Amino acid sequence: MSFPLEQIKQVRLRSQADGYYLQFWISAESQIEAQPTGKTIALDGGLKNFYTDSNSYSQPNPKFYRASEKRLKLKQRRISPKKKVLPSRQKPLID
Repeated sequence: MSFPLEQIKQVRLRSQADGYYLQFWISAESQIEAQPTGKTIALDGGLKNFYTDSNSYSQPNPKFYRASEKRLKLKQRRISPKKKVLPSRQKPLID
């Protein structure tokens, strides 16, 4: 793909772990023509419900933390009594 020089606004060379990347910022005009359908709804996001629309449909809030609380509690109990410094890592004192 090629662009005239007048359209190129900025060029950036990035170095990543897997190689170099050259990024171009261009100015382009896009015209999207859409015909209104008359089926407009409004969305409201909240804490109790994830969202509620203007047709009174509401999606419950996904509770990922509450769902994984039992597994988290078990893993915390397993790690709690473990020693922070293993005996094999302790260096003997030299007099």
